[in-house]
Amino acid sequence: MQAAGAPAVRTDLLTASEMHNLDAACDLIRRAFGDEAPYLVGTAGLGGAASYRDVDVRLMLDPADFAAACPTRERWELLCAAISAWLRERTGLPVDFQVQDAEIANARFGDRPRNPLGMKRTFAGGGDGTPDWPLTAR
Repeated sequence: MQAAGAPAVRTDLLTASEMHNLDAACDLIRRAFGDEAPYLVGTAGLGGAASYRDVDVRLMLDPADFAAACPTRERWELLCAAISAWLRERTGLPVDFQVQDAEIANARFGDRPRNPLGMKRTFAGGGDGTPDWPLTAR
C-alpha cells in the first residue's frame, strides 16, 4: 500500500490514451491467437525508468502453437515485422512486436514483469475515482 502523500508508482511509461490505444489494438491479436494475450514488457512497461526507446510487445505461444505460426525464421520475421508495423500505425507508438515460444521466454525472462494487453480494460484504468461500469463489447 502506498503511503498518504507519496507520489504514485507508475506501472508503465505510457499515458492513459497510449495504453488505451495499445490495449484496443492488441485485442485483435489476442483474438487471432486463441485468446492468448500479448504483453507489454521492457522499459516502457516497467515504470521506474525515465524514458523508453521503444514499446516492447510480446506474444508468447506454447511450443506447438509457436511452431505452427512460425515454422521458419522467415515466417517469424515477417509476422513480427508486419504486426509491429500494424501496431505502430494503429497507436503512433514505436512498437517492437515479437512472437515468442513461451517455454523459452519463461526460462529466460520469467522473473520480469509483464502487463497483459488486449483485455478491454477501462480507459485510464478506473483508478481515479471513475465508477465501476460494466465493460461493453468493442
